[in-house]
Amino acid sequence: MNTIDLPPLLRECVDANVEPVSFGEIRTRAELTGRAERRAPARRRTLLGTAGAGLVAAGIAGALVASQAGGGAASLVLTAATLKQMASASHAAMTSGQADIDWTASGLPGQHRRITFDGGNWNDVVGRSISRVVDGQEFHNPAFTRAAHGMGIKPGWMRVLIPGSVPSLNIPDPRTLLSVLSPAAGFVADGSTTENGVRLEHLRAATPRAVSLAPLNPLIASEPDDAYVSALDLWVDPADVVLRAEVTVSGQGGSVTVRVTFSQVGQPQTITAPATYTTWGDGHTG
Repeated sequence: MNTIDLPPLLRECVDANVEPVSFGEIRTRAELTGRAERRAPARRRTLLGTAGAGLVAAGIAGALVASQAGGGAASLVLTAATLKQMASASHAAMTSGQADIDWTASGLPGQHRRITFDGGNWNDVVGRSISRVVDGQEFHNPAFTRAAHGMGIKPGWMRVLIPGSVPSLNIPDPRTLLSVLSPAAGFVADGSTTENGVRLEHLRAATPRAVSLAPLNPLIASEPDDAYVSALDLWVDPADVVLRAEVTVSGQGGSVTVRVTFSQVGQPQTITAPATYTTWGDGHTG
């Protein structure tokens, strides 16, 4: 295996104040992840952080890591690694814009994330952790650094030079999401609303259980056992571009609800490489 999921390791270090993380531990985690994928190729990667024990106790398994915005109870976040594993919702090139994602699970605190995207470039902010890809270059903040017995973390940006590590951001394309989910959802009109001067039609899925989870996986990122879509609502503009979506996935052990707001769709986004950064990988360790 020549790829390592750095964002989860960084977030665990930041949020749990874990120092240091050994190179051996990173290699072990990468190997265990690969073995798990080979044993169960149909399931998404599972990454557990400091909130993992509570998540399992709640009966919800999925690709989650622990994060907290500054003290208090740990909350749950989606990972860039999960996003790149989704089945693509469209063969068209990804447009530009922003996506605000609010994720909640039964009995657990919520988490907010903001993704800014423009074609192949994107910036993903969750709590105090940032992942960014610019022109095929991968960056993370905070950065790994050498520590007494392995690796720690430090403020600032880090460029990753591990071959094959650069993830792609495969969030659903808001221009095609409606057509991807139809006709299985059996959408019916449920009124309309006006937001920022734009009329949005509210579409409610009459048969949500018939909807495949595949195109929604990057937004859900975790699901109960024996999962199925129990509710699905979209708000679309006159051009059928989805500007808001709300999906609830239910199953054994609880449910997960995700609310997504797309904005500035089709408008250019400024995503630039950090002016200064350290380098990790390819013989460099910060």
